[in-house]
Formats: sequence, structure tokens, C-alpha cells
Amino acid sequence: IEGAITSWSFLVTSVDPEAVIFELIPKYLRNLGEYLYLEHHELRLASGECLSILIDLCRSTEDFNVALWDGYCDLPSIIDTLDVLANECTHSFSKKELKTQRKTFREYSAVISGTASSVETLKCGRQTIDFEGSDKTKQLDGIRAFLGSGLIRHFTDNTFLHDVFGDSFESEEPTVTRRER
Repeated sequence: IEGAITSWSFLVTSVDPEAVIFELIPKYLRNLGEYLYLEHHELRLASGECLSILIDLCRSTEDFNVALWDGYCDLPSIIDTLDVLANECTHSFSKKELKTQRKTFREYSAVISGTASSVETLKCGRQTIDFEGSDKTKQLDGIRAFLGSGLIRHFTDNTFLHDVFGDSFESEEPTVTRRER
């Protein structure tokens, strides 16, 4: 299930936020909130990420109103659950895994509560690109997983990626070495 949720949350990033508010939230928000209470660790991480993406997408629209969700989920309860999961202590994980889990659930909680936004910066040569919002960072993670170590090269040379992310920076001119001068 967690693989399907992760894939679905990647696909949701390409959907119009209005459709997320009026079509996807009523159908799936309750189920995603319930998955946070299950024992399976990866499922809780995937549903927390998907919830943060959905809610962050909704916040980016003018029609954002938490009252619309009252019949589908209890948002304060979801935030409290994420806070509990961020402080969860179990002996089945290493210290590094627990630290990563705490950080991840705290980020999800901050995005859902509206106190923080997901931002990632990518440095391409002398230029930096800021990816703001859970949807853009999820798209970047998906492309990073696909391209691997060629990510920076593609961002500097591939204009299609500029169109996908809506960035209007120009590719750098190749630097001229002393020998070529």
C-alpha cells in the first residue's frame, strides 16, 4: 500500500489544486488519516507525506478553507498524531532511523499546521534554484530518483526540466579556460 500511496502522491503534484480540494480531499483524506494509526512504519511515513502534499497544495489556492474538511478529517487530531509519531521511541529502529523519523514527521506536522513550508535548494553551477512547496519538492525527489547523479547536468542543459518546474533561469554559458583564450 505504501508504494501506491507514494506513487499517488507524486501524481497528485501534477493535478490542478482546485481538483485536489473538491475531488480528492473528500474521497481520500479520511483514509490517509487512518493510516497514521497503523503499525506499519513505511505506511505511516507515506500517508504523512501524502497528507502534507495534499494540504500544502490546498493552501496554495484562493479557495483554501479548513472548514471544508470538517466532514472528512479532524485536522488538529492529525497534527497531534504526527507530533506523537515524531516523538515515538521504539527499540526496533536504530538511532539514525529514529532521528530521521522524528525529523520527517516534524516536517509533515509543520507543513500541515501551516507553520512551515517545504523548501529545497538545488545548486547548479553558480545558480541556485529554490523549490518551494511540498509538491515541488516531491517532484524534485521523483526526478532525482530517476536521474540519479545526472540531476545537476540535466538541470543545466535540459530546458524541459525548466518548463516542468516553471523556472526561468538561463543555462550558463560554458566557461572559457585560459588555454582556449
